[in-house]
Amino acid sequence: MNENYRPVLVCDDVIDLNINGLTGTTNNNSASFIELINCVNGSILNSSSSEEVVEIFLHLKGDKTKNIKLNIFDKSDLVNKIKFSRGAEKEELKIN
Repeated sequence: MNENYRPVLVCDDVIDLNINGLTGTTNNNSASFIELINCVNGSILNSSSSEEVVEIFLHLKGDKTKNIKLNIFDKSDLVNKIKFSRGAEKEELKIN
């Protein structure tokens, strides 16, 4: 298999994103499961989970990333699996 470090899902400049029940497997555990770049206005991730152990579950990028909501039943160790880069701020993520 070709080593490939891409996330299961990448969204770039999306408004009002709603992801419900996303599951999948990355082909390398160092890739993030979901990557959001400059996504805004109530983006919601509901009951999404990786089918394998991942180092980064959610990677938020970009200084335009605002008002992201994460609704996950199993919050265990989740805080350690969120990455912020390129100006994305922790204050813009709400975990329910």
